[in-house]
Amino acid sequence: MHAERTRKDLVSSFGVAPRRIGLVPHGSYDFLLPDGGMSREDARARLGLPPDGRVVLFFGLIKRYKGLEYLLEAFGRIEKRFLDARLVIVGGLFRDSDGYRFYRTLLEEASRRRNVTCVIEYVPLEKVGSYLCAADVVALPYTKTYQSGVLLAALAAGRPVVVTDTGGLSEVVEHGRTGLVVPPREPVALAAAISRLLEDPRAAEAMGRRAFELSRTTYSWDRIAGETMRLYRSIAAGQSSEEPGALPKGLRVGDSRAPAARRGGSV
Repeated sequence: MHAERTRKDLVSSFGVAPRRIGLVPHGSYDFLLPDGGMSREDARARLGLPPDGRVVLFFGLIKRYKGLEYLLEAFGRIEKRFLDARLVIVGGLFRDSDGYRFYRTLLEEASRRRNVTCVIEYVPLEKVGSYLCAADVVALPYTKTYQSGVLLAALAAGRPVVVTDTGGLSEVVEHGRTGLVVPPREPVALAAAISRLLEDPRAAEAMGRRAFELSRTTYSWDRIAGETMRLYRSIAAGQSSEEPGALPKGLRVGDSRAPAARRGGSV
């Protein structure tokens, strides 16, 4: 498992004993950002994005559970407050039946908005880092998930994030230190959190630095590999992976998350 919440779901749904489920966090996607990435200005020049202004990025394969519709609604509030704000939506459109038709229509409408840029196509790995480095904030408005590679890539790029409190996202994000956590399906709270980061670049940059630090320490592949080897050795020795409900020794994930009552707000 990559998250404590996922372990709890497995226990409650299938009755598996907690001590039989190992927990090793998802590793950093720093391989997408050789040498730590590039400057915001260079990334935007490479992508043909305006050099100035505030950029909010949604990245990844577009599917129902990723909640893009809530981000577009939230951005309607954001662009009224920040005239230089731009929402950049990047990723292929998943070709299921209902979701494909819904998002194709949504994106056709969104692409006609002045401050929305849609790049609806597969992005090769060597170009992913450019989009992350071009952003001021990376938004993950998911309605349901377990864990996210996009989140770990954003940390590796040193970008603050706004995520929903679903799956293991809020276990990775240190609320107020590497990003902000909001309830899912609440565009007003989502808009407020993104606006908070856009209006305070200094705080956003500090969160980005902390995110980068975690990507090189807590979520480094050296550490993840060590924890995986330790888990396999315990299994080979016939031991349970952990005491019930415990995280792997030495890992501290998401323990600074703020109470849900302190999240959200209005624009």
